[in-house]
Amino acid sequence: MLHYLQVGGPILWLLTIISIAAFAVILERIAFFSRNEKAIGDTFIRRNSFFSSQ
Repeated sequence: MLHYLQVGGPILWLLTIISIAAFAVILERIAFFSRNEKAIGDTFIRRNSFFSSQ
C-alpha cells in the first residue's frame, strides 16, 4: 500500500486522508444514533416546537 501511495503522489495521499476522515464521520454517526435511538425524532420534535412557538 505504501508503494502505491509513493508512486501516486500527493493527490493519492489527499484522497486517502479524505476517505479515512469520511469513514470516521460515518462511523461516529452510526455509533451516536445506535446509542441514542430517539435522537433523530427528538431533534425534529424540538426543532418543530421551537419554530411553532415563535
